[in-house]
Amino acid sequence: MSEPLYTAIDLGSTKICTLVARVGQEGELKIVGKGITTSQGIQKGRVENISEAKDAIHNAQKKAQQYLGKKISWAYVGVSGNSVTSLNNMSPVDTYLGKTHLSGETHPFVPTIPEIQNNQEVLHVIPRSYGANGISGMRHPEALGSAQLDMKSQFVLANKTCIQNTRKTVKKSGISVKSLVLGALASGEACLSQDERELGVVLLDIGGGVTDISLYSEGSLDYTTAIPVGGTQLTRDLSIALGIPFYFAEEAKLRWGHAMPGEAGDEEVLIPTFYGREPHRLSRHDLSLPLHSRLLETIKLAIYKLQEGGMRAIPKGGIVLTGGTAALPGLPELVSKLTGSPVRIGYPQRIPSLPTDLQNPAFSTSVGILLWGIRNYNESTLIKNISRDAGKKPLMRRMKEAVLSRTASWI
Repeated sequence: MSEPLYTAIDLGSTKICTLVARVGQEGELKIVGKGITTSQGIQKGRVENISEAKDAIHNAQKKAQQYLGKKISWAYVGVSGNSVTSLNNMSPVDTYLGKTHLSGETHPFVPTIPEIQNNQEVLHVIPRSYGANGISGMRHPEALGSAQLDMKSQFVLANKTCIQNTRKTVKKSGISVKSLVLGALASGEACLSQDERELGVVLLDIGGGVTDISLYSEGSLDYTTAIPVGGTQLTRDLSIALGIPFYFAEEAKLRWGHAMPGEAGDEEVLIPTFYGREPHRLSRHDLSLPLHSRLLETIKLAIYKLQEGGMRAIPKGGIVLTGGTAALPGLPELVSKLTGSPVRIGYPQRIPSLPTDLQNPAFSTSVGILLWGIRNYNESTLIKNISRDAGKKPLMRRMKEAVLSRTASWI
């Protein structure tokens, strides 16, 4: 019997990454296919040009298939950007399911669907805690011993048009979408420890076009949002400030940029200019000033967004930075100085045999999409039913059947 294959597609603003993994009989996970291409037709987490994006996805798919010798037919696909919102919801649940089918980490309870806007679609429903008879905040509902349970859950919602465009684009590339996965949730899956989730932690995934912002508490996602600023904006600022081509500004950022100009040093570097004019010399300190200004603004805006979502103070677990921009020298120090909190860089974890080139913050989302998909293999059936029944009476029979089919594959 062949071991099952799982595929993840990360649709970033700067790169598209396709990863294929095999799960062995002992639960071990191994990357067996990888395809990375320059992103086209995707801006700030949204598909802007279906044709261009389709071709880029297809190219990444072909590269991944070279390692496999067979065609990829379906995949988990990441989504991000400010078209995604989250909603904490407390509602009654159908306890009949819990009496005979509660097992392991997957709690087969269906929450009452909150009212959502017509242009929104449910991406995830994340159980957080249960309550009954005046008791709240319980993780294990069977301990409550009540026929009347309330469930606190996190609904992750996305703009329906953006989601439809994503599905259409991936389908046109020849791959069916098994499930859509929130990028911020995937990054947390890849680079946060369970202790950090329990203690409470902020995760900032600073990608090419978007910074995904997540707050975790009591073991699970508590709030998520995004801002349309990332590494590409840093490069653009540098290009404008120094009067240099975008492609060289990107190289200069990676080679000499620093989030803390005072620590960049006075080493001078040679900067080319437009139209054949004479290049000029510039200190690393001065080169880093535009990066410092934009990063300060980005981090302040991220903290404001978290406060807007209900965060009163940065949690004890501090802040974890991931995404390609997290590798910029001095960024953890800048964030720590600004917030007064402990800060670390988040690398993809939990796959012992992960290839060296994927052990990079830039691939946290890609790896996390795989991990989330394997752990929640049957979630897509439940989400489709919940989305279909949004606005109707909750707890329909087909929703019960979908929940009963859920399994959790833990690595």
